[in-house]
Amino acid sequence: MRSHHRTAALLNMVLSCVICSIAVNWIALPNGFVVTGITGLAMTAETFTGINYALIYYGLTLAIFTAVTLGYKEVSSILFLSILYPLVLWVLNHVQVEIILKEKLIAVMFFGVVYGAGAGLTYRMGYSYGGTDTLSKILKQKVFKAAELKNLLLCLDAVIMLIMLSAFSLDTVAYAFVGQLLYVSCMNHVIFNLGLYQREDGSLNWAAILRYSD
Repeated sequence: MRSHHRTAALLNMVLSCVICSIAVNWIALPNGFVVTGITGLAMTAETFTGINYALIYYGLTLAIFTAVTLGYKEVSSILFLSILYPLVLWVLNHVQVEIILKEKLIAVMFFGVVYGAGAGLTYRMGYSYGGTDTLSKILKQKVFKAAELKNLLLCLDAVIMLIMLSAFSLDTVAYAFVGQLLYVSCMNHVIFNLGLYQREDGSLNWAAILRYSD
């Protein structure tokens, strides 16, 4: 029973990585806009270094840093995806598939739905990609102890988008912001409306809920 449950969880995480990677590589990039967060920073770095953004994505580095600051339990929910997601991003980045829509705003909406659905599958189980949500937790624990986690997350995303302006136009970053709003909405729908994920022991996983309610 446990083996079956672990296999199902693993397939969910792989599916989540594939869906999110499709949203980025096959929808966002072909339609001329980028994404925010850690992936957005990696894309910004790519414009200056020429190194594929999927290889720059430093989820693994952030996960190792998390192990020191947040403890083993937290990093255990991040480490696997921090390795898997950049790998899937890199692989699908080399698969020549482009889903191009005539209206960029429709493309952004399509991206938001697809990416949000993929991310929601993972967060619903209490796992994380080791992105800005984890970095926000580190900042709250070490620097801004009195701040609310959601406010730190918004500020961090704002800083990242300002950095992205050094490599991309205001229109491109604005589309990325709209895409983020849409994917977060869709992701929350998956997390809260599909019911809590059930662990191996039959208990309900509240980690996904607590992750956003801190």
